[in-house]
Amino acid sequence: MPLLDETLGIGELARLTGLPVRTIRFYCDEGIVDSVRSTGGHRRFDRAAVERLGLVRRLRGLGLGLPSIR
Repeated sequence: MPLLDETLGIGELARLTGLPVRTIRFYCDEGIVDSVRSTGGHRRFDRAAVERLGLVRRLRGLGLGLPSIR
């Protein structure tokens, strides 16, 4: 994963994807999207997470479940 300066916080990722922070946390916990923890314990995401969550959103819209998406 890139350095901290090159990663996104969960709020910024939510803004870029249009997904609620709560949903992003859930997807993280379910292994749908990867994150690393900052020294303060905050989730940090690389820029590929924006595209990944966009894909997840489209697949969910088509009726696929999380096990299939994972």
